[in-house]
Amino acid sequence: MSSLYFNLLATLLWLKIFTESTAIFLRKVTGLGFPRATLPESGALVSKSVVITGANRGVGLETAKAFARLGATVMMIIPRTNGSISPHLLLLLYTQVILGCRDLTAGQAALEEIKGCTEEPKYHRNLHLHRLDLASFTSIGAFARQVRQTLQQVNNGGPPQLHYLINNAGVMMTAEERTEDGLELQFGANYLGPFLLTHLLLDLLKAGHDQARIVNLSSISHNAGLMAFDNLNLVGGAYTPLKAYAQSKLATVLWSRQLAKRLPIEQVTVYSVHPGIVQTELYARSVNRFARLCRRLAGPLAFTTAEQGAQTTLYCALEPALAAESGHYYK
Repeated sequence: MSSLYFNLLATLLWLKIFTESTAIFLRKVTGLGFPRATLPESGALVSKSVVITGANRGVGLETAKAFARLGATVMMIIPRTNGSISPHLLLLLYTQVILGCRDLTAGQAALEEIKGCTEEPKYHRNLHLHRLDLASFTSIGAFARQVRQTLQQVNNGGPPQLHYLINNAGVMMTAEERTEDGLELQFGANYLGPFLLTHLLLDLLKAGHDQARIVNLSSISHNAGLMAFDNLNLVGGAYTPLKAYAQSKLATVLWSRQLAKRLPIEQVTVYSVHPGIVQTELYARSVNRFARLCRRLAGPLAFTTAEQGAQTTLYCALEPALAAESGHYYK
């Protein structure tokens, strides 16, 4: 019965994706354009700090560019170019900068691209190396300690503060694999890793006088999600790439709602977002042949660009009107 129910949800999901892609196509051919987040003036976030995961390409890179242009202290966690989620690269712009990766090629290219988006050379100084693996609880703990030390330096020895946390990184419809801690890879990398990172940094988000914001990237695929609470690792033949991906993204939405209920809205707000049907390399690394085929054939016409996909994230992170909202899902 559950298998039939999931197949029904999956069919409805593909219909939703087709509908959204058609709308994107019509906007492109008619020249209607796409909504854009209203950003503050350049330099408006000079005293702010932000952690962004998965910022070497796609939506994460475009998000990092926007924050860097605004003068924020930007920490980007960047996966390797070979598609693995580990290790990751952390970049911090404007004040203390931390980078961590064994393969710096993708990270250096992303850094140079972000430098080109900023007008102030002082945003580029103070680079250091550090390592993070979102599929390793040990690595996440070590990374959180490094963030704490870095932000304390940024605050001239005072209490460390974090103003924005963008949990952007993830994997999509991969082959069945396990994390370092023995968990199903998509559930671990898309949900449990960001969950742990967020809670290790939560006191830093609460420390400031201004309201902090957490933005968790989910997906339209959460509509096909079923929480297998008695088999979260989907062992014993229960695994399919879409089922695991949808479960991880549903978990992200549910966690965002629950976290918002537990945090005072005047201190921290939480949002989960669907960035849209975006032309990114997530599809290229997916083992779902239908998804890869759709990207190859329809991507240029019916998918948004990474910059357009980043607008929902930027809206939730920076829109003043959302200060009174928390726990909602945006698309």
